[in-house]
Amino acid sequence: MVHRLAILFLPAAMSLLLAACASSAHVPESAVSRCHAPEVREVVESFGQRLKDVSLLAPEPMVRRGIRQNYAPLVTPALLDRWLADPAHAPGQRVSSPWPARIEIGSIEAAGARSCMVKGDVVYMTSVELTHGGVAARKPVELRVRKDGQWRISGYYGPQKR
Repeated sequence: MVHRLAILFLPAAMSLLLAACASSAHVPESAVSRCHAPEVREVVESFGQRLKDVSLLAPEPMVRRGIRQNYAPLVTPALLDRWLADPAHAPGQRVSSPWPARIEIGSIEAAGARSCMVKGDVVYMTSVELTHGGVAARKPVELRVRKDGQWRISGYYGPQKR
C-alpha cells in the first residue's frame, strides 16, 4: 500500500523539485570569475574618485557638463541619459563639505552572465580628515556593472537625493 502511494506521489514530488530547481537563480561559474576581473574593480574605483568632480551645487548646464565629462567613459549610455535628464538624481558633490572622496568596495557578486553587483561605501572627507586622517562619513552604495564590450556601470543605488 505504501509502495503504491509512493508511486502515485512520485511524479508530483519530482515536478515540484524540478520547478524549484529551475526557478532558483543559478549563476554560471564563468560569470562569478568574470566579476572578479580587475576591470570591474577599476571602473567602480575610478567612478568613486570622480564623484567629487561633479558639483551638483552648480547651475544645471554646468552640472550636465560635469556629469558628461566625468561619468560618460564609466557608465552605460542609458544611465548617463537618465542622469542628464534629471541631474538632481545623479551622484556627485551635494555640499561643499564633506565631499565624496572614493568608493571602497566591500563585495562583488555575479548578477547574471554579463553583470555584477558591487557593494561598498562612498567615503566622505573634509579638510580635517585630510590633515589628521580618518573619514568624515560612510554611506552604503550598490552599483550594477555590466559588460558590453567593456565594463560599465549600468545602475547606481546609493547616496543621492531621493
